[in-house]
Amino acid sequence: MLYRTHRSLEAPSKISSLYIFDALARAAKSYVVKHNVTGDVFTQPGNAATFLLKIGGVVEGVFQDMMSVDSQEAKVCPSLCPRRAGAHIFFQEKTKRVLDIWTKGQTFPPETLLSIKHIVEGPSKGTCFVRFMPLINSISSTFPFDLPIF
Repeated sequence: MLYRTHRSLEAPSKISSLYIFDALARAAKSYVVKHNVTGDVFTQPGNAATFLLKIGGVVEGVFQDMMSVDSQEAKVCPSLCPRRAGAHIFFQEKTKRVLDIWTKGQTFPPETLLSIKHIVEGPSKGTCFVRFMPLINSISSTFPFDLPIF
């Protein structure tokens, strides 16, 4: 629901939405660390650890959306960015700042942060970035498991 709301917002409100994701993620991470809470996607009822896992699955889409705000959309927010011509750069700077905070605080697993970094900075020339992510609901309790080779 948070992600759908973020996607439906006008460009000027997307920065505030990103900050809401940031505040929720850091609060959950702080609680998990402070209270040594563990959980997985099957934990019932959910807790801060499961929330962090689930929100980690949508933050890549939030960052893709933030980086796709073009200069025409961003120009409608002069109160946020007085430099109207560079408003889309303003969006990108704020997005990079949140990524830096998450990286420094290890808010999400390194794989998630690396994927977000590739979204924000773009892949280096000559590199190929492939991400394998199994369906979380299909992982059995006997993980890790051997994959059949055909």
